[in-house]
Formats: sequence, C-alpha cells, structure tokens
Amino acid sequence: MTEQAYDFRKRLTAVHKKNRRISKPMGDGQIEITKAWRIAMPSDSVFLKNIALDLKDYFTVSMGVTLEMTDEPCECCIMYETDATMEENAYRIVTSSTNIRLIGRDERMAAKASYLLEDLLNLEEAPYLSVGTVNRRSFLRCRMVHSGYAEDEYPDEYLNTVAHSGMTAIMVFVSSINHTPTHELDFNDLIARAARYGLDVYAYSYMQSRKHPEDPGAEEYYDELYGKLFRTCPGFKGVIFVGERIEFPSKDERSSGMLRLDNRDAKGRPLVDKPNPGWFPCRDYPEWLNMVKKIIRREKSDADIVFWTYNWGFQPQKERVELIENLPTDISIQATFEMFEIEERQGVRTGASDYTLVFPNAGKYFLSEAEAAKKKGIPLYSMTNAAGRTWDCGVVPYLPMPYLWLKRYESIRACYEKYGLCGSMEGHHYGFTPSFISDLAKQYFDSEAPDGEAIVRRLIVRDWGEQNADIVEQAYRLMSEGLGDMTVGSRDQYG
Repeated sequence: MTEQAYDFRKRLTAVHKKNRRISKPMGDGQIEITKAWRIAMPSDSVFLKNIALDLKDYFTVSMGVTLEMTDEPCECCIMYETDATMEENAYRIVTSSTNIRLIGRDERMAAKASYLLEDLLNLEEAPYLSVGTVNRRSFLRCRMVHSGYAEDEYPDEYLNTVAHSGMTAIMVFVSSINHTPTHELDFNDLIARAARYGLDVYAYSYMQSRKHPEDPGAEEYYDELYGKLFRTCPGFKGVIFVGERIEFPSKDERSSGMLRLDNRDAKGRPLVDKPNPGWFPCRDYPEWLNMVKKIIRREKSDADIVFWTYNWGFQPQKERVELIENLPTDISIQATFEMFEIEERQGVRTGASDYTLVFPNAGKYFLSEAEAAKKKGIPLYSMTNAAGRTWDCGVVPYLPMPYLWLKRYESIRACYEKYGLCGSMEGHHYGFTPSFISDLAKQYFDSEAPDGEAIVRRLIVRDWGEQNADIVEQAYRLMSEGLGDMTVGSRDQYG
C-alpha cells in the first residue's frame, strides 16, 4: 500500500514500538518482569508520575506485559528516586530480585533512568534485566534539536519522542513575541509542554538588529526585542545568536557597516565592497553582545546565551580568535564541528560548505575556536549534527552510516576531554528523526567508556536479528565507506 502524505509523522509520534518481545530463555543472573510486578507512583512529583505512566505504556505496547500502579513501594516493584549527591547529569538503575530502582541526580535524570530501562529491555528483546547496577552520565550538559515534525511544531507525542532519544532541549525560531518566521506560536504553551517531558526550550533569534550599541536609544530598542521576549516568556532556557541573524550596523572599518540586504544597489550589486557584519567578526560584536546580555539577564539571570560563530569561519583565524578573546566569559560559544574542511579527491578540490559527515572529525576552524574558548574560559558548544542527519542529503531522515558516526562521536568526546566541549546542537532546519543512529549517540555519549562497535552490533541484532547481523554489518560498513564519494560543496548542499 502506498504511504500517504505525512504518514511519517505517525512514526515520529509512536515512541513505544509494538511487539518488541521475542521468545527466548532468560539468561543467568537475570530477573523477569512479569504482570506480578508493580510500578510505584511517585507521591510528590507530577513530572515523575507522568514518567511512570509512560513506563506502564511501554510495558503494555512493547513487551506485552500489563503492570499495575501502586501508591506505595512493595515486593516486585519499580521505583523512582532522586539522589542529589550523584554527579551532574548522572542516573542509574539498581536491580535486585525484588525491586528495580530508577535513580537520578534530579527528576529529569530519574526520567532518563526510566528511558534507560526501556532501552535495556529493547536490546534484550524481552522483559529480562540483569541483577546489579547500571550507571550512566552524559558529558554533554545540552543536546538540542529542531523539530522534524514540521518547522517549529512540537506536538506532545513528538516531544516525548525527543526526550526518549536523550535530548535535553528543543529550539524554536523567534522573529517576535509568539511569532516564528512562518507562523504564530504560543511560546509559553510550548515551554510548559516541553517541561512535562524534561526538555528546555531555546529561542533561536530571527530578530533584526538595526541599531549599534552606541546609537541613541539602542538600549531601549533592544529591550523592546529581547527584554520583552524574556519578560513575556521567562521559561526560555536561553537564546541562540548566529552571525547572519544578528547582523547590525557595525562601526568596524573592515566591514561594510551595513546589513546584507541594505548593502545592495538596484541591480543587486554591493554598495560597499566589504564583508557585511553578519559575515565578519567585527570588533564591536562584544559591545553588542554585552548590551543584549545585560538586557536579557535583567529578566532571567541564568539565561544561557549561545553565541554561534558559524558565519565568521570564512575569515582568517587571527580575526576570529581576536573576537573570541574579547567576548565575555558568562556566555556559551558555539562553533560548527566540520565546516570549512578542504581536501583533494581524485584531483578535485572539495570543501565542506555546511554540515556533512564526509568529514567526520573536528575541523581546523572548530579546533582553532575551541582552543581560543578554552584559553578564555568560555563554555564550548558545537553544531555537530550528532542526531544523525546532515545536509549531505537533508531530505532523508538520517544517514545510516554508523561507523562514520562513531568517528564523529569519538572526536566529540575527545574535544570534551581536551577543550571542555559540553553542548551539542544536533540538527538544523531539517529537524530530528529518531533512528538507530540517535540510539547509538545516546548510548555512546552517556556511557563512561563506550565500545562503539559493540554498541552498533547490539543495535543491529535488536533491529535485524542475530541471523542477519553479519550481512547488515557489512552493508553498514560499505555505506559508511561509500559516503566518502559524496561532494559537499555549496551547490550540492543548497541545491
């Protein structure tokens, strides 16, 4: 039967897949979760009550086991706990013959323990769990995605899918209060609904900046934009600024000093033949950022202000690093992971225009900015596409090349260890579709010493069966190798 338009959304909102259980014997040291077990309903947390009900649905839909809820812990019981002494972003499952404890540093981490229980049973393909303790902790404090349902649209079921996939935040394009570039949207409603699934919301700024910080009335002008945004919607976790969206009339003589669309004559030619401020690391960007930061922090003292250097990567390293050296340290800086990499293939020079897996490792532009951010003491984020989708072929939901993704994840972890990389933007515009690649990322990022190839193998067995694992693994290796023949210049990426 031909799939109907938008049927993909049914898959995006079906967080618990049906009939994951297969007939198999229980292994040594395992317990079976049967209908005799109960889920203890947390008494003092509406958030965890909803997580517990979600777990009940999982057992019914995916494992064919109906578990009753109970108000009190009992024999053969699954329980939720928080433990503030645990490390940041840490959670665990402690299993004995008579109970399963889902423990997190806070409620959101306890929810992650609940999702981890689902993941372990999915890998087992049965409601069997090994006695003992499973510890997890993410080295990334932030993993954010755009919507794959529709641009800036997040129904509840999709938010649940995003949370189960290990993400911590979503993004929404903001052109004005309760407006995205494409439609009206109740921001406070979205923020409240996302919080029910343990997700933060970042405002990705599309607001125009038509005043220099030294201009008369500049503070009032930007207060009407960003102060009003955070007064009206104080639940936003933070705001994302990227060069082309926050271009302003800079006084840096090396730039045109004009917004891009203002710097055009009647035939579309530049009036001033210099780079526009949105594409040049102007000396007064720190001045602009400090003014806007002050305005936002008056309304929300802990707002995460993410300054993305994407557009300035075209410029020499000296100018880019000088900008970072003059930035405030109470923001986060974001650099794209692989962009601007150049190589020669069969005599043809090719470069990474935007977001590609052809270059899986950290690029020179990113590393130069990571080094500068570390020296300055600024928290470091990156646009990584780690959720599984790049612009190599943006119209497909994910790239099934796990061995290239492993190289990307290994490089991300190495940058965490060397430069303190702690935040990840995991997709842009095309949005996020959950897949075995995002499952791989979740397990890899949250494990202490992950064996990437072993994780891939277990996911292959889960999805294809042990009898097909060798041939599927070979196919994935060939696909991972074959992506190297893609070209990643702007004409291919932009159409």
